[in-house]
Amino acid sequence: MVQVEDTVDSDLIIDEVYPEFTLNEIEMCISKMKRDKATGEDGLSLGIIEEIFHADNGWFVKIFNLCLKFGIFPKIWKESRVVLIPKSNKDLSNPESYRPICLLSVLGKILDKLMTQRLVYFLESNNLLDHRQYGFREGMGTLAALKTENKFIDCAKNEKLITCMISLDIKNAFNSIRWEDIINLLKMYEIPGKLLKLFRSFLNNRSVILEDGSKGV
Repeated sequence: MVQVEDTVDSDLIIDEVYPEFTLNEIEMCISKMKRDKATGEDGLSLGIIEEIFHADNGWFVKIFNLCLKFGIFPKIWKESRVVLIPKSNKDLSNPESYRPICLLSVLGKILDKLMTQRLVYFLESNNLLDHRQYGFREGMGTLAALKTENKFIDCAKNEKLITCMISLDIKNAFNSIRWEDIINLLKMYEIPGKLLKLFRSFLNNRSVILEDGSKGV
C-alpha cells in the first residue's frame, strides 16, 4: 500500500459546485476501450460491462457521480493483477528479465478515463500546458514537433548558423515521479476540489497481486 502525503483541505470540497459526469461522457469512455483486454480482479469483462450499460445506463451515471461527490476511488478498482511474462533468452533470476502486464478493473478504467478527460479539459481551457508540449495532447504529436524542429533548422540555415539538438530519454519516467508531487502540482494549478480529492483517492492505497505469466495470461 502507498500513502500520498499532502494536505487537501476538506473545506475545499464542501459545497463546491462542480459539474457531474454525464451519460455522454461515460458512453464515450466505454466506446474508446479495447475489447481484447483481460479482466481485472473483479472478473468483469468489457463485454459484460457493455451489456449492463445498455440495460441500465443510469446506474453508471449514479455510481461514478457518487465517486466524484465524495472523492472516493473504490478500493477494489485499485487492485491490479500484474502478470510477469519472461523475456526470451534472459536470465530469469534478474527482475528486469520479465515484462509486466497490469490488469485492472474495467469499471476503474472508465472512471480513470472520466477523470483524465476532465483534467485535460481544465488544463487546456486554462492554458496551463506549455505550448511546446506535443505529447498527450489532442491534435498534436510527433509530426507537429518535427515541423517546429524544421522551422528552427530553416531559420538557422537562413542566418548561416549551426543547429544542435540534444535528445534525452528518461528511464522509467512514468514510474519514477512521486505521487505526492503529482497531487501537490494539481493543487498548485488549482484544479476543482472534488476532482483533486478523487485523484488523491486514486493514488492512495493501491495494491498489486503478482502472477507467474510463463504459461500465458
